[in-house]
Amino acid sequence: MVDVDICIVNWNTKDLLKSCLMSIFGQTEGINYRVWVVDNGSTDGSPQMVEQEFPGVRLIRNPQNVGFTKANNQVLRSCSGRYVLLLNSDTDLVGNAVKGMADFMDTRPDTGACGCMVLNKDGSLQLSCGRFPRLVSIFFGGVTCNRIFKRIFGDRVFFAEFGLTEQDHHVIREADFVKGCCIMLRKSSVEKIGFMDEGIFMYFEEIDLCYRLKQAGEKVMYTPHEQIVHLGGQSARLSDAVVARRLQGQEYFFRKHYGSGEALCLRWIVAAGSILRLLFFPVAYCFAGMEKRPMLKSKLAWSVCTLKCLFRS
Repeated sequence: MVDVDICIVNWNTKDLLKSCLMSIFGQTEGINYRVWVVDNGSTDGSPQMVEQEFPGVRLIRNPQNVGFTKANNQVLRSCSGRYVLLLNSDTDLVGNAVKGMADFMDTRPDTGACGCMVLNKDGSLQLSCGRFPRLVSIFFGGVTCNRIFKRIFGDRVFFAEFGLTEQDHHVIREADFVKGCCIMLRKSSVEKIGFMDEGIFMYFEEIDLCYRLKQAGEKVMYTPHEQIVHLGGQSARLSDAVVARRLQGQEYFFRKHYGSGEALCLRWIVAAGSILRLLFFPVAYCFAGMEKRPMLKSKLAWSVCTLKCLFRS
């Protein structure tokens, strides 16, 4: 019997995919697992690499990019393991993380999904769990705002941050959602609520899934005791298309769960936040240290792309 089915969706990340698969087969032990790769029409030789170097992997070859949610659903509908681990191709496991997460789920039968600690390549922390987004948390979603509000008001504040703080990521905790780069799902729980919503091409699909799990009475947990390294965004670098997909996923989530009124307000809030960043961040860039300038530059570029996408749609 398979304990964990590991699903990796790939789109033109051959070298990263190979590294990910090597980390799985090199470090996973003491548990029965099966690995699936769903290739979304890659042109970089990814499927051929999997066939030649990892013949034990179950490979699904889509002729075109059908989207992240639909590709994951292809495995979710076919697999038979007790758990399904959705893993990005640009990740590497740290130690025996698959068994650790499965053992964690085994001790918590009321948990439908769990995530682990996510690290950058340099070992620094990536925020990987949070609270469900609302309009006010989107507007006050900056890291600086969150730190100020938490210092003044603590956790009991209606505009509490969308992403939990670094301190929150060092303890086992219940969260509203965990990020989809590494999320273990209880197969029976997913079958109860339905698979990923294919109305979302990519982005916010894991938040929607976690929202439905919690509505069904299931818990979403985070554990810092298992870890992965996540390079982040390697198959979807910053572009108008990427920003548009994220905005579409976010708006779809708001309309589906909060109503069309909040979805409409969301567009204005996102636009206002982008305009404010374009007004103030250039000044901040001039006075910032060299270590902060790349982050400010990236946020400025994201704001420009965001406004272009909003005014086009």
